[in-house]
Amino acid sequence: MKGRRYRRPSPRSCVQPPERAGGRNAADLLDVREWFDGLIIHQARVLQLSRLVSLVALHCVLRGNARCLN
Repeated sequence: MKGRRYRRPSPRSCVQPPERAGGRNAADLLDVREWFDGLIIHQARVLQLSRLVSLVALHCVLRGNARCLN
C-alpha cells in the first residue's frame, strides 16, 4: 500500500492560514481576520494586471474605440 506523498505548497500560496490553538478567543479571531486581510491583499496583487487590462478594454469599448484594442 502506497503512502501519501507530501506536497510542497506552491510558491503562489505565500499567505498561510493561522494555526488553530485550542478554542476560539479574541486573539484567535484577530489572527483569522489578519490572515483574511492578507489573503485579500495577496489576491489583489495577483489580479491587478488582469483588472487593469480589463479596465482598459472596457474604457475602449465605452468610448467606441475598437482600434485601441488591436
